[in-house]
Amino acid sequence: YKAKVLDRFPLEDYHDTTLPPQVAMFAHPEGLTCKRAAPLPIFFTIIFTSNEGRRVYASVLTFHDTLPQESLDHMGGRHIELPKGETIWVPKCLCVVSHWPFHEAYKEFLKQLYRLSVSTSRIPLERLICNFMHEVPLPPEGLIRVQYTIADKTVYIQRSPTNVLPASRVAMEVLFTLLDKENVTLLFTCLLLEQKILVFSEKISVLTVVTEALLTLAFPFKWEHVYVPVLPLQLLEFLSAPTPFVIGVHPGSLAHRRQEFLQAAACPDDTVVVDLDHNRIRMPVSHEVPLLPEKQRKKLREHLEMYADVFDPSRKSLVMVDLAFPMAPTPEESDAKVETKWNGQQLQYSFLRVFLSMLQRYKEYLVMPTAEDPQPERLFRKEKFLEHCPKESRRFLSQFLDTSMFGIFIEHRIFEGSKDSEHIFFDEAIEAKSNRSALRFSKKPTPFLDDKLKAVTRTHVVIAPNDEGLSESSYTYETFPSMKPSLFCLPREIRSLVTGELQNRKASMQQQHTSALGSLQRYQRLPSFDTASVTKLTVSKSPSTTTSQQMRETVYGTWFLLHMIVTGEGDKSDARDQMELVFHILNRMRDETLQPDAASYHAVLEACGRAGVPDRALLVLEGMQTRGLRPDASVFGTIMKAVASSPGEQLPAFQSSPMARRSPTASWTREDSEHARGAVSPSPLLIGGSDLPPEPTSPSEGSLEPFAAHALALSPRLE
Repeated sequence: YKAKVLDRFPLEDYHDTTLPPQVAMFAHPEGLTCKRAAPLPIFFTIIFTSNEGRRVYASVLTFHDTLPQESLDHMGGRHIELPKGETIWVPKCLCVVSHWPFHEAYKEFLKQLYRLSVSTSRIPLERLICNFMHEVPLPPEGLIRVQYTIADKTVYIQRSPTNVLPASRVAMEVLFTLLDKENVTLLFTCLLLEQKILVFSEKISVLTVVTEALLTLAFPFKWEHVYVPVLPLQLLEFLSAPTPFVIGVHPGSLAHRRQEFLQAAACPDDTVVVDLDHNRIRMPVSHEVPLLPEKQRKKLREHLEMYADVFDPSRKSLVMVDLAFPMAPTPEESDAKVETKWNGQQLQYSFLRVFLSMLQRYKEYLVMPTAEDPQPERLFRKEKFLEHCPKESRRFLSQFLDTSMFGIFIEHRIFEGSKDSEHIFFDEAIEAKSNRSALRFSKKPTPFLDDKLKAVTRTHVVIAPNDEGLSESSYTYETFPSMKPSLFCLPREIRSLVTGELQNRKASMQQQHTSALGSLQRYQRLPSFDTASVTKLTVSKSPSTTTSQQMRETVYGTWFLLHMIVTGEGDKSDARDQMELVFHILNRMRDETLQPDAASYHAVLEACGRAGVPDRALLVLEGMQTRGLRPDASVFGTIMKAVASSPGEQLPAFQSSPMARRSPTASWTREDSEHARGAVSPSPLLIGGSDLPPEPTSPSEGSLEPFAAHALALSPRLE
């Protein structure tokens, strides 16, 4: 049975953001099973990458409900009489999907929503959902925090000021509780060198917490590759991806095959395998990963001893870490005092100091564009930089300077450094570190870091849910109900806390889709150039390529984009026939020695999903690699979307690919995934969406800056 969204809010997609089809599959990563006893509700967060390359966060609360008799009869094809007193339980999910990582706020909202669904409430659930989705404004970076109350629970939502380290959105302490200091340092090193990292645990909620904490510690650098903290078992094939990744796997019904999984070829030799349950890291055997320079490693170890001495994988709280409603501690546990050393803020600064120390003079080696050379081949003088580094640091730094995260950091520093708060913060943090040295007699000012006006000093209280026009004094539910559109209400006018925030985000999305003019627009931001001079210099270098081959490649690329838009609008069989034409055009480009660009390949991948042929997407992926194009996170996000939105009978095509044939786990993956789906399992599902509001249709709607835009509830339904 296939998982499917059964209920949602808002009822329709926003004009610029659709509900990702893969949400249903990711919310049930180990498949669907019926149970004879109802497990306690659990909570976890999933993250995947949209087609635009943006991360999408989905907070999931999973609980179990009784299977209706008519559904049981339908699955069995006849009337099934259960023994007296026996009940079949099926999983359901409540889910909030957003581009904003306010995990704790989403968790409390879903917990209280579920709790009210099994009790009596003065306000219907529909009004509570409207209030949370439309009347909770997005807080600015610093200055103001938002206070939101549902039932008897109050939560605070805020964003860090731009001139301080971004606060972690997860309980970072979990990472240091499960892994000792040496393993955390080793894992941090692997992340910086963009290794393939597989995180494995039988506790599903810790996967996202650990990986998010790890990425937070890499500030100001950002992970630019595949990032899937909870990978559905149906997509284990992605562990053979030819690009760096950070992927988490929860075995679910495959837990009994744990050792086989960890030792099998599904974990290739070039993958770092992290066993969170046993504090073990298996390093790649195909190559050696250099360690952090000794100076920085020694200093970091000292700081971890001071601020993160919490390693205790047997801690009792970890036993219940997945539960949405943790059990109350026993009197003995309440009286027990555990002496630990934990300071999350100082810990983050300790990891930042690693970069401040290694890259203290990096600005001296930047290659700035000039009027004579507006597009320098390299933006950083790596060899010169390494010459002035200690010899013991060069091996690590040589690899780190070649990573995508460093390359993109340098590119943004050159072209957006004067506007980007993260780069301003990093540069002034370097100056602040140098100012503390006794050898510097003339201290340099750090006005950005010293600005106290950005601190959070005010609280915005969210208005209570709208209770006007309700016909009943209370609402009681036997189970989580299907949403009634008549009980939804229009949002009331709310003062926006972030002027221009939405416009900035929309502009950013548009910029991601204008690849043809991307490089030119980038240089327009440089004060020493104008558009005409840059265009003249660019064209004069290769007029024949610009006027002939490049124009033909652009025409082909435009055709792929237009074809992607119309693919899948009609009958699926017609769409599959259209894909034959797409691959014919790709072959023609090869015969004409033309090179499809990344945007063209991305459009073809999107068309494969719309046409319901995910197996053809693998051929496109091979074509990208043959052309020397490195697949990024958005490419694999598009392939995941293609898999999620395709009929079940086409999914085994992934299992028969050359990568799968190298893996002895391919046979049991398909076999056990059938077991995971269950012989009598219905398809309960969730609700999801995005955080961008629709075009204003009334003054009240146009004034809102919601940070989460879809929430849903599920009921079992056969597919």
